[in-house]
Amino acid sequence: MAEFVADCPRCSTRGVTFVVRGDMSSKPNEWATVIEAFSICRICGGGSIGVFHVRNNGRVTLEATHSGKLSSGNGMLLDHYRFQGFLIPSTNLNINTPDHLPKNVDQCFREGATCFTVGAWNASAAMFRLALDLATKDRLPDKEAEEGGPNAKQRKVLFDRLEFLFGAGLLPSDLRELADCIREDGNDGAHDGTLTKADAEDLIDFAEALLERVYTEPARIELAKARRIERRSGGGALPAS
Repeated sequence: MAEFVADCPRCSTRGVTFVVRGDMSSKPNEWATVIEAFSICRICGGGSIGVFHVRNNGRVTLEATHSGKLSSGNGMLLDHYRFQGFLIPSTNLNINTPDHLPKNVDQCFREGATCFTVGAWNASAAMFRLALDLATKDRLPDKEAEEGGPNAKQRKVLFDRLEFLFGAGLLPSDLRELADCIREDGNDGAHDGTLTKADAEDLIDFAEALLERVYTEPARIELAKARRIERRSGGGALPAS
């Protein structure tokens, strides 16, 4: 069977062997062939699409190696093909983007999910932090600190803002434990660049839970109320959920 070694984009194992199960080729120009190969990680069993380049220079060609199909050959592909990386999906199907988010928050959350898909833990954390930063700024009262409102640091720093919002009852208290992933020194991705996959997953859990409570659930309740009013009034089409 045809195999190659690479870092798995699904389970993040480094230097794992992939087995090619199927492939297709195309020729973007006269001197190169591009191959997309559906490959299975021997560690997690997840499938990914690897991209290979072949230079058709009369010395190494598809016909000279595996009769035009990677999956029909045997041995290590990197002896003959140049591995370019894996095709990256635009969304991560394992991460649920909450509904009814403001456009800027939604964009940051989706960018964080995309970064997580490719194993960019620090970049992923930075985007999820930004989504939380934008969302929690909207929860702050307008009044100043001397009137019981947030001080300048609480308005500026995410960790301090969360502490204020939880303390003032402006965020659900049952989310407070999940907020431990937001550290006081802000080094979870933005500064030190030492995040692990588990760190990024903690941020995803907190961001998803908080955004659902702040935006998704209230919007669904309002839509349910609107549908009820329509039913009682004998109106026309009901609002979609």
